[in-house]
Amino acid sequence: MQGMLDTLEVIRDTIAELAAWLKEPPSSDLPDLIKVLILRSDTISDQIVQIGAKVDALPEALARAVHDGELA
Repeated sequence: MQGMLDTLEVIRDTIAELAAWLKEPPSSDLPDLIKVLILRSDTISDQIVQIGAKVDALPEALARAVHDGELA
């Protein structure tokens, strides 16, 4: 979860940089900012998929633990 929060902070900061950039005269920084934003978005998407897989597996793992007496 911490990694996902860190990534969200970077995305937030990048969007803030982009907003500031839009207020400035034209420059060549936009492609780099967009690349960073895309990379971080891909990272958080991957992390969400991993979390989803763990959540999907949780009921079976919990049932197995109850059945095996691990939670008693």
